[in-house]
Amino acid sequence: MSGKRTVFTVGACWMLFSALCVDRAGGYGCWGDPPGDPYCCWCENGVWVCECEVAPNCGSCWMCVDGCCVSCWCWDDGAVIKGKIYVPTTCAICDEVRFTADVNDYDHWASGWGNEQFPRDSVTYTWSTSPPVGVWLSEQGFMLRDWQAPPCIQTVDIQLEVDDVPDPSYAACYGHSDRNDNPKLFAAPIQVVLPTGCRQGQASVELLLREVDALTCCQQPGPERCGCTLPIEPPTEGHIDAVYDDCTWVFDIFIVWDVESGVCSDAIDISSGSDSDLTEGNYCDIVNSMKNGTGCACVGLGKYTSYACAGIHEAYHMAEFREDIDDPNTGEEKFVRDGLPTEPINCTNPNSTTCQAVEAMYMEQLQNDVDAAMRRAYDRMRASGEGGAVDAARPCFETLAGQICSHAQSQSWAACPACQ
Repeated sequence: MSGKRTVFTVGACWMLFSALCVDRAGGYGCWGDPPGDPYCCWCENGVWVCECEVAPNCGSCWMCVDGCCVSCWCWDDGAVIKGKIYVPTTCAICDEVRFTADVNDYDHWASGWGNEQFPRDSVTYTWSTSPPVGVWLSEQGFMLRDWQAPPCIQTVDIQLEVDDVPDPSYAACYGHSDRNDNPKLFAAPIQVVLPTGCRQGQASVELLLREVDALTCCQQPGPERCGCTLPIEPPTEGHIDAVYDDCTWVFDIFIVWDVESGVCSDAIDISSGSDSDLTEGNYCDIVNSMKNGTGCACVGLGKYTSYACAGIHEAYHMAEFREDIDDPNTGEEKFVRDGLPTEPINCTNPNSTTCQAVEAMYMEQLQNDVDAAMRRAYDRMRASGEGGAVDAARPCFETLAGQICSHAQSQSWAACPACQ
């Protein structure tokens, strides 16, 4: 400093460049000992003067110690706590996820000699989630933490609060020792989604019968037939899916069976009363079957029917079949739906965390339930007999039979009792 003097001692006296050697007990000059460090204090005009008095407060980042200006460290909190956290954008329900952070606090000090540094301060790390869901799998207090996602799809904010301890302020100047930063909150969202291949939905059962041409059913062993209605197994299309509904797996079932239904192609179609396939030898058997039987007449080597009327007959069977499937009170859809399993998602049970695992648990049971439902509906349709179908087609057959009888009369064919 500009006012600093060099001091040394000789015996019991103080020898100063600007003063006389003076006895400590008194005499000319300054009396007694200097009020501070003799290297920083001197006698001037009979008065002790110290360095700190010549340079009040000694200047920035200096402080007065025993009369001497001593360089010290002016501490401040430097830059605010800075960094970022690393959070995946998505994860599946119950997944184990690791979050990491690169967050630090660098404080600052400067000395009277012009030196400065930015030392890193100690900080604490506190992880949390909003809302408070999932399970933390590792210890709190580190820059990384493992977490298990909740069993429900949602958006979760991953939060990290970082605060400094703070560390001691070494060699701090008076009034310049505040290294304490305000805590800082870092946050990033993660979307908890369904596992790959899974979807949302609701518990549902839909069993459909799709009518296709009668082909193989006409070749089934048994009595001669002019039409048939028979389901084809296994189902033609559909799915049995575990779907997500409010943190639970439920089942969405959609099954389509093809049902052969219609007139057999090997039957001869009598499309009008004057059809060329009618003869004096066969018309009476045909009329009798139309008015008193099923409308399928086997005469000689031929089978005769009306495709239009036989179609009404088989359509009645299809309607019965469908009603047995989807009647809201007694249909098989209801019974399958009432027995559908549900599986709450439990992250401690790996068999419940994916739709594929849940399907594997219940697939055989549900396939059996669905197949049994179709067979029961078909058996009920068959057990109802032919009466309803015959009655449904009767008006069509009787009208055609009347036309045939009129044609036979016009052709003077032998009389037929069924035409009377």
